[in-house]
Amino acid sequence: MEDDQEALKPKRSAKILRFFLFFILMVCLLYVGAAYFFSSHYTYGTVIAGKDCSFKSKEEVYNSFNGYEPKRAIIISGRDNREWSVYTDEFETRTNYDLSGLDRNHNDLTEGFGWIKKCIDGRDIAVIADVVFDEESFENALNNSVLCSATGRKEPQNAFLAGYNDQTGVFDIKEGAQGNVLDNKKVDKYLEQALTGILAQNMEIHVNLTEGDCYKKSNMSVENAKLIGEKSKADKMLGSKISYDWNGVRVIVDHTVIKDWLDIDDNTVTLNKDKVHDFVVQTAEYNDTYNKPMFFRTTGGHNISIDRGDYGWATDVEKETELLIDDILNGRDISREPGYIHTAYVKGQNDIGPSYVEIDLSNQHLYLYINNKLDFETDVVTGNVSAGHKTPEGIYGVTYKARNAILRGPGYESFVYYWMPYNGGVGMHDATWRGKFGGEIYKYSGSHGCINMPLSSAKYIFEKVEQGFPVVSYW
Repeated sequence: MEDDQEALKPKRSAKILRFFLFFILMVCLLYVGAAYFFSSHYTYGTVIAGKDCSFKSKEEVYNSFNGYEPKRAIIISGRDNREWSVYTDEFETRTNYDLSGLDRNHNDLTEGFGWIKKCIDGRDIAVIADVVFDEESFENALNNSVLCSATGRKEPQNAFLAGYNDQTGVFDIKEGAQGNVLDNKKVDKYLEQALTGILAQNMEIHVNLTEGDCYKKSNMSVENAKLIGEKSKADKMLGSKISYDWNGVRVIVDHTVIKDWLDIDDNTVTLNKDKVHDFVVQTAEYNDTYNKPMFFRTTGGHNISIDRGDYGWATDVEKETELLIDDILNGRDISREPGYIHTAYVKGQNDIGPSYVEIDLSNQHLYLYINNKLDFETDVVTGNVSAGHKTPEGIYGVTYKARNAILRGPGYESFVYYWMPYNGGVGMHDATWRGKFGGEIYKYSGSHGCINMPLSSAKYIFEKVEQGFPVVSYW
């Protein structure tokens, strides 16, 4: 028995070996068969363009894209919260697929032998698509959409010069309204970009026309050279500062004043010369003293009103208007006085100041004040009233002074040592031919209008006064 069992062992081993070899052969055949199959089919876990293509023929998958036109939704949003949803079957479209990533080769065992790993790893193959559309058919649909509705349609507006800004002190340029009118050509181009290179499985495409800059624009933006140039011109004028000493009064012309003189017409800034002229006129009327009455307290203690005559401050309005316009146009920052036609001895409404000659015609007496103190006084003889040579009252300034002058007039010629005219031919001088002064001599034997005084008095006053020195005479 033992010998029989020993004889069976080699037979059993051979049988097991044959079974093992058969099994290996079958596995190999199965592997090779699967490799052959997967050389023309996709392995398990293969996803193409979002679809499960496990075990599908490569040729079948490839051909499935030919003529495949899915219904894609295009959601187009624009300004003013407008939104339009349109499907690709509502206008003419054609989809071009990039299938270069799909393998159409058959019986490629080299490709197929890796089927086990591919099944384990899985595959996700993207297919890129370009959706091409007919512009005319799309625009027809677009024009009938809510995006192009006449209701609420707003045309774009140009940028413009907005004028002076109180906070910044300069001119502003304002951007015009954007509007909501589409530029169809821009929409076509932007949509073309949005539909190019999409994933084939993408069935919903969002397009924002604002981000795509698809709206009609104004002809002039804040970057417009003309607007910038006009703003610069305005800001230059606003940068002017003219600090006046206007008859003793400080007057400032700066951006707070100039801003009201700048006019804007068709985005062009001009300086309104009439407004500048009005300003000069008004300021001159307020500060000038020429030909205005003045209240004066006499030595005798009376408060009187005296006409200034040709004395006082008078602005040269026309000349000053031209000067001010030129200063503003050139953006100057200066301090100066206005141009004057007439000036007085001192500045201010009391333009005679603390030093002046006071002539009391009624009492035939002259006073000389220096720095508000009575410095000298004398009797005088004034114009002959009976002969019609009454000395005029008023406020004047000494025109000039001269020594050893000859005074000539109808029927007379007189030599004087000290001559101080102040009102045309009327002036102060010595009268050595007179023996008396004061009283009522002027009524019947007065001068031709001048102020006669003793030689010593004339000499003293001559030494004290100068050109422009005020002379106040009153009855």
